[in-house]
Amino acid sequence: MTLISTTEELLRQCQPLYAVEYITIDTEFIRESTFFPELCLIQIAGPEKAFVIDALSSTLSLQPLFDLLQEPSVLKVFHAARQDIEIIYHLSGKIPQSIFDTQIAAMVCGFGESVSYETLVMQLINRKLDKSQRFTDWRLRPLTDKQIEYALGDVVYLRQVYTKLQKKIARNNRLDWLKEEMDALYDKKLYFPHPEDAWLKLKPKKVDSKSLCVLKELAAWRDLEARRLNVPRRHVLSDDVLIELAANKPKTTEDLQISRAYSKNFHKSSMAEALLAIIETALLIPEDLWPKKEASFEGVDHGSAALDMLKLALKLISDKEGVASKLIANVSDLKRLIRKDYKDESELALLHGWRYQIFGEIAVGLLNGVYSLGLENNQIKFLKK
Repeated sequence: MTLISTTEELLRQCQPLYAVEYITIDTEFIRESTFFPELCLIQIAGPEKAFVIDALSSTLSLQPLFDLLQEPSVLKVFHAARQDIEIIYHLSGKIPQSIFDTQIAAMVCGFGESVSYETLVMQLINRKLDKSQRFTDWRLRPLTDKQIEYALGDVVYLRQVYTKLQKKIARNNRLDWLKEEMDALYDKKLYFPHPEDAWLKLKPKKVDSKSLCVLKELAAWRDLEARRLNVPRRHVLSDDVLIELAANKPKTTEDLQISRAYSKNFHKSSMAEALLAIIETALLIPEDLWPKKEASFEGVDHGSAALDMLKLALKLISDKEGVASKLIANVSDLKRLIRKDYKDESELALLHGWRYQIFGEIAVGLLNGVYSLGLENNQIKFLKK
């Protein structure tokens, strides 16, 4: 078992990998108490060799690895790639080139939504992973042989998972589907979202447009503050407190004191002053610039007939095609389609590419009355009128 702790040794290990078809990659990190993940280990495997990089070593620069990750001729295989790529992008400023995500590939192959690595290893290569070290604090040194062996397992078995999924996708003629999904992983917004978009992740039950405008400004401030302090967003202010502030719109310190969250969160006068200033500024924003409620929150009743019809159609098609329904469309996508919440078709994934071919065309046809649901040979079918 090889643990790399110097730049020179990392360079020696990386050089031969420029000649291979693919490498598998995984990371171990801690982020419970920080905004940015703290990288501890990077595991790398080529077709014939594997090693672990001690990312906390004071005698090591990760630049030789970052250079390798930019080599387009070498495929970079991850499982559930987004968090690993986020770390690499944050440290190097670049997204790896030539990416293959086995979790996405598995969804294309019909293994279900967000299938775990452990499940794929069991189903594809009939091996049971050792998960005894899953709660290890990877910041602690020295590492034991058992910890290093555990870390290597995530990239060693990934080689076989990758080759089996690749063959299955080729047999099913879905390489174009997969490419479309992998291309989406190069969007930098996935790994460093703009603070102005932070409000989109909040879920107030009821909110008017003015309150939504205040919430957007408060969420952006919290995001920037969390990054500045390198702490989780909730350590600055919880979602519930942000939503309460946006709803009540306090104007003075006395108004803040009425809040049930005041004693816990606003003991620092500087924070109270900052929040009051943000709310005051947000209330001055012209109404035509307020964010629209329908852009991210409920705009279609969950019980609507149209939504139920599209959900049924989505399930029937995902079962028939052997692909996870979540990969085709989610409930939010269906609602946007029903209320036509898009400027052009490029904004909604199910209206172009492979998704449109297998589902989008039928979904639009159902809404427009071109298709109907009916029974044929005791099976539900899409009948063209």
